[in-house]
Amino acid sequence: MNRRRFLAGVGAAGTVAFAGCAGPVGTTELSDPEVDVESAETHLTYRDNEGRIATTTVQYGPVRPDGLVRMRISIWHRKETAISDLFVTFRNRAPTGLRPSVYVGGFSGEFPPIDYQIDDESDGRLISVPDLSPVGEGTVTLELYVQAFDDWPLELTVDVAYGLDAGVLQSYAVEGTTDLSIPNPESGES
Repeated sequence: MNRRRFLAGVGAAGTVAFAGCAGPVGTTELSDPEVDVESAETHLTYRDNEGRIATTTVQYGPVRPDGLVRMRISIWHRKETAISDLFVTFRNRAPTGLRPSVYVGGFSGEFPPIDYQIDDESDGRLISVPDLSPVGEGTVTLELYVQAFDDWPLELTVDVAYGLDAGVLQSYAVEGTTDLSIPNPESGES
């Protein structure tokens, strides 16, 4: 008996049988959320035929007189899923606006290393967490501060993208964008 051919055949048969039992295979892109806007909070909710998969919440405030804006990015996800990575880009929508500065103020749990970069495509500030495995099974929350340098209101776009593992051979690639118009702290509207 040719042992290599036998093992290759058994492996192929096992793979076909396993794939048939696993249900949907691959990565599903989620990029068209339901959007719910409250005063200083935006919720992006992603659903499938079984209900809610994930909700991304972008919240700002208070805005300090020195132009420092407190922000919170929070991701809730369905049981038996885990967030694998996270990318958040902050862009100034004003045509001549300066790139905002972004500072991480805190996060939930013992957080893995965070990378700070300039996003070449949008000229925005990119914060990435390429491996969220230590904390990705629960709700993930980032506390941030954005420094505004230009005139008010601060016209800010926040892009949030993350991977969501849903078990054997199934995952989601989640993307969402929130446009914020953050008022002047001296106007009393924040």
